[in-house]
Amino acid sequence: MKQIRRKTQKKLQKLFRRRCGWCEDPIGEDQEVFGTGAKVRSDVDLEQFEGQVIPIRMVTMSRNVLVAVAGPDSEAKRSGYDIFFMTCSEECGRALKQAFDAEIGLGDALGFPK
Repeated sequence: MKQIRRKTQKKLQKLFRRRCGWCEDPIGEDQEVFGTGAKVRSDVDLEQFEGQVIPIRMVTMSRNVLVAVAGPDSEAKRSGYDIFFMTCSEECGRALKQAFDAEIGLGDALGFPK
């Protein structure tokens, strides 16, 4: 994975905070948000992106989803998560989790390591 430029990183962080990870609807400053963490495959090294927002390509959806990479001392990392995503509702959170599960299923079918 390539390094993400500082200007691009600021733009990604802004989008991550202001848009639902699933439906991409705007999220207002006073609006409730829902977060979910996930673990990545053991062969994926995200160390250089810790504490940053990165796009992850979702092949089954033909689009990118923005995720925050857990920092080494973050609560998410202590809870066993490598990445974190935000949604505007529990329904969108469930839909995004199902999409991630579909991606994992595709990877399993193609023989990628877990």
